[in-house]
Amino acid sequence: MNAKSIQGGSLRETKKLLDETWQDGFSPTLAIVFTSLKDDWKAIQDLMNDKDIALYGTSSNGEFVADQYETGTIAMLLLDLPTAYFRIEMEDLDETNVRKVARQIGESGLAAFANPGFILSGADPTFPLEEIVPGLVDVCGEEVTIMGGNSSSDSLMSSFIFTNGKRSNHGILALILDQDKVHMEGEAISGWKPLGTLKTVTECDGKWVKTLDNKPALGFLLKYMGMEIDFRDEVDLFNKIGAIYPIQIQEEDGTSSILPPLFFNEKEGSFMLAGPVKQGSKIKFSMPPDFDVMDAVIDSARERKKHTLKDAEALIIFSCVGRLNCLGPLINEEIKGLIDVWKIPSIGFFTFGEYGRVKNGKPMFHGTTVSWVALKEK
Repeated sequence: MNAKSIQGGSLRETKKLLDETWQDGFSPTLAIVFTSLKDDWKAIQDLMNDKDIALYGTSSNGEFVADQYETGTIAMLLLDLPTAYFRIEMEDLDETNVRKVARQIGESGLAAFANPGFILSGADPTFPLEEIVPGLVDVCGEEVTIMGGNSSSDSLMSSFIFTNGKRSNHGILALILDQDKVHMEGEAISGWKPLGTLKTVTECDGKWVKTLDNKPALGFLLKYMGMEIDFRDEVDLFNKIGAIYPIQIQEEDGTSSILPPLFFNEKEGSFMLAGPVKQGSKIKFSMPPDFDVMDAVIDSARERKKHTLKDAEALIIFSCVGRLNCLGPLINEEIKGLIDVWKIPSIGFFTFGEYGRVKNGKPMFHGTTVSWVALKEK
């Protein structure tokens, strides 16, 4: 498989770069597209249709193909993968049927391939998109490969996904790969270090954590943060708390998933996570990030490359927008580190939630995490 990545600051520049990729005989069949130029989605769709290229597209709030992210661009990863080795599914959602629709996509994958792998993007973070993974697992089993990240935007409600014939603000987009023909290797990793002792969720309601060890949950969080917070500052609470102090949920297999707190109820002493939590779950708080956070991400990729896939051909990176908010300009060091490990055509964007398997764990929904996947045709 050959791959090329391009990034243009306008539709016109992107089209010019796309045309130039044909000059050496390269003829892509699949385009992964991340764009923060939200008004250009139809023109991108038309461009892919004119060139008979299958399209997997999402809106973004910052995208990259090299070692620095940009906004106001169109980023593309172009692959000449045989069309028999992949298919693209996109389905609309409502708040009640996420798991059901995910099951349908899983069934479609199994109908197409004996060993399907899934790269996913959801749209509308107000929907329970964390139910996508359980829906796929219902059909395909816990060993299924699931990677990806949700579409993003500069505002919460304006993200979307699109493919050759459809666009949706409330849906699931899946690139389904035949893993008997395409090697998928990846990992979801946050790098945040746990802080303090395990706490037990003693009262919760969906995503709302009300008490830990029978005491108000928000009080514990503020204690570990060691700072005063003005809860009237609704605009920046995620950047002050959620992006810096995510919650680590300990799984029964010893691994952990990580979810940021998004909303806070000072009166009740509770906080709402990016995904649901069960009563009796064990959690830890997180230390503020340092350079070790980035090193952990880069080292994980280096280890995977050394032991499992030395000669990948394309790389896709889904990095939580919370990492951008928290790390600021240092996020470019993390991007550069990942891309330098592989030294292959790459693409990535900042997401509203990520999908992937932590080391030695099962596929899950995450927040404040990097989920990366390297691809190679067998």
